[in-house]
Amino acid sequence: MKKKTATAKAATAKAATAENSDKWGETARYVRDVRESHLLTQARFAEMLGIAASTLYKYESGKHPIPYPAYLLFVAFDECSEFRQAVIDGEI
Repeated sequence: MKKKTATAKAATAKAATAENSDKWGETARYVRDVRESHLLTQARFAEMLGIAASTLYKYESGKHPIPYPAYLLFVAFDECSEFRQAVIDGEI
């Protein structure tokens, strides 16, 4: 069995990073689209959801993967009008 060279290891790591970046980018665009479709600023959306605005920025820019529970929160906000209204009204 051959050992991987440093160049081959770097190429593999770069490919994995690009693959993850693409995945995060798709999700990041979804989160941004949800926020924009409801005419919310990053600061207001983050405040409503109880997360830091800097965290939302990292999610939307694809700089940080979105944890699954946070992703579910964005989906619920987007797809469930009762949940969305409760968040907007500050009930949740």
